[in-house]
Amino acid sequence: MQKINVFFFIFLILLNFFLFFYNKKISEILNILDIPDNNRKLHKFPASLSGGLFLYCNLISLFFFSFFFNNKLMDFFFIKSTSDLIAFILILTSFFICGFIDDKIKLRSSIKLILVFFISYLLVSTFDELLISELKTNFFSKKILSLKSSTFFSLLGLVTLIVILNLYDGLNLQSVIYYFLIFFYFILKSPSMLDLTFLITIFIFFIFFSYFNFNGRVFIGESGVMLISLIIFFCLVNFYKSSESVVLEELFLLFFLPFVDAVRLFFKRILNNKNPLSGDLNHLHHQLLLSFNYYKTIMILFLFQFFTIIFIIFFKNYNSLIIANILFYIFLLFKKNK
Repeated sequence: MQKINVFFFIFLILLNFFLFFYNKKISEILNILDIPDNNRKLHKFPASLSGGLFLYCNLISLFFFSFFFNNKLMDFFFIKSTSDLIAFILILTSFFICGFIDDKIKLRSSIKLILVFFISYLLVSTFDELLISELKTNFFSKKILSLKSSTFFSLLGLVTLIVILNLYDGLNLQSVIYYFLIFFYFILKSPSMLDLTFLITIFIFFIFFSYFNFNGRVFIGESGVMLISLIIFFCLVNFYKSSESVVLEELFLLFFLPFVDAVRLFFKRILNNKNPLSGDLNHLHHQLLLSFNYYKTIMILFLFQFFTIIFIIFFKNYNSLIIANILFYIFLLFKKNK
C-alpha cells in the first residue's frame, strides 16, 4: 500500500508540473484568461483562470485512487458505494462547471447564486450525513428535529462559505494562504481525522499554485473557489459532528475575516443602491493597500488569521477573541497613512 501511495504522489507531482507549466497554452485553448481592465482587475498582464481546472484534475485523481485503495477517505466523504462515488463526482463536476462557465463568460450574480443553491441542495439531499441536526454554542446546544430545518442550515452553511471565500479571493497568495491556514487548523484540532493521502494531495496542489499565483500567472477562479469550498465544507461537517468541543463561535472565528468583510460589503453596497454581489475596490485588502505595500498587506492578513487560529485552539476564550477581532478589524479598516 505504501508503494502505491508513493506512485500516486509521483503521478500528482508530474500532473501538476505539466498542468502549471503549460497553463498559458491550456488557458488560450479554453479561452479562460483574465484580462486587466485598469478598473477592478489591476494585475499587469493577462492571467490564467485555470487554477480551478487544475484543482479539479487533482481531486478527480484523488477520489478515483481512494475508491480502490483508501477506504478512510471514502468514509470521510460519506462515499460507501459505487453509486455514492458517481453521485459525488457528478455534484463535484457540477460545481466546477458552474464556476468554469462563470470564469469564461461571467454569469449574472443572481443566476450564479441560483445555480449554487440548486447544486448545494442536490448535495445535502444526496448525502444525509451533511445535514446539521444540532446547533452548538457556548451558551446552549439545541437539537433541530425537523428535516427541513436541518437541510436549511446545511444549505445555508455551504452557500455562505462559497460566497465569502469568493469575495476573499483578491490579492496574489491571499486565498491560498488562507486555505493553508484552514487546513492547519484542522490538523491542530484533530491530527488523526484527516487522511494523509488527502492532505498531501491538497498540499501538492497548493504548493504549485502558490508559486504561479505569486507571479500573477495563475488565478484560482470561480471554479476553484467552489471546489475548495466544497472540500472545506465536508471537513467542517466532519469536525463539527465528531467533537462536542467544536461550537459555532469557533467556526465563526475561523472564518471571521471573510465573513465580516462580506457582511460589511453587502450592507455598504445595498446602502449605495448597488447589487450586494457586485464587485468593487472596498474589500479589506484594498483598504490595507492604501496604507501598506503588497507584502505588508499579505503579512497582516496572514498574522491576523494565524494568531486567531492559535487562540482558538489553545485558549478557547471565544467571546473575548470575537471582541478583539472586531476591534482590530475596525482599526485596520480605518488605518490611514499620515
